[in-house]
Amino acid sequence: MIEPGARAALASSTSKRIGILGTRATVQSQAYTRALHAIDPSTMVFSQAAPLLVPLVEEGWEADPLTNLVIYRYVAPLVAQSIDTMILGCTHYPALKDGIARVTGANVTLIDSGQAIAEDLQADFKSGRVTVTPTGALGTLKLLATDTSTSMNETAARLLGTTSDLTQFELVDL
Repeated sequence: MIEPGARAALASSTSKRIGILGTRATVQSQAYTRALHAIDPSTMVFSQAAPLLVPLVEEGWEADPLTNLVIYRYVAPLVAQSIDTMILGCTHYPALKDGIARVTGANVTLIDSGQAIAEDLQADFKSGRVTVTPTGALGTLKLLATDTSTSMNETAARLLGTTSDLTQFELVDL
């Protein structure tokens, strides 16, 4: 997720002032900062850990007034840095995109790293860099997470819009 998100953010940004909204683990790892600087060392990166957002999404409170207040608390300091692009550095955060956009306003582009990965894969398939074997076999879904909780399966199924059993998460360390 890191490199596609960083590439998408830099492609979108005109000022090279990019905000990262992430979990504590993501922000502390500085993975997005390193990826952005590897592409363009002159990029100004502003990071904000937003640990309360994940449990709010897991509770299904995406449109709750409490969630909107928490979003404002985390996002306003990034907006104050005159960013023009913000990476949503957690798989849960795209569920909060509308609330985040209300705080950032129309002048800040929100980057969903999951969407960036999908666009990279689509480009790889179209270019022929990646091909699919004609066997007709179904692929497999491998789920990786930097944090797990007891409600992860339920939340993932809701966010992915599926009723499938998604209990096979693999914990990874950034």
